[in-house]
Amino acid sequence: NLDKVQFDQLNRSADCIKCASCWSDCPKVDEMPEFIGPATSIQIFKQIFDPRDTNIEDRLKYVAMNNGVFACDKHASCVKACPKDCRPLRAIIFIQNII
Repeated sequence: NLDKVQFDQLNRSADCIKCASCWSDCPKVDEMPEFIGPATSIQIFKQIFDPRDTNIEDRLKYVAMNNGVFACDKHASCVKACPKDCRPLRAIIFIQNII
């Protein structure tokens, strides 16, 4: 079951229009091109927290790799760049906390 904040993030993640503004403003992507980035992280967050998803373990393994969510330096540029207030950094932190 999702708590109130997780549910709010799931709704915000669903609002993502896949414009990749968060990805293009992320300094970590410039520094480490193989970093999955905030855009991918928010899409994976949606899948991990979707109760219908049956592939959660594989998704968690993917985001736990060296180029995954733990590579995020938490600059929060992605949050400022997002036109839909999807809060990709919060999604990244939620994922980090469940790994």
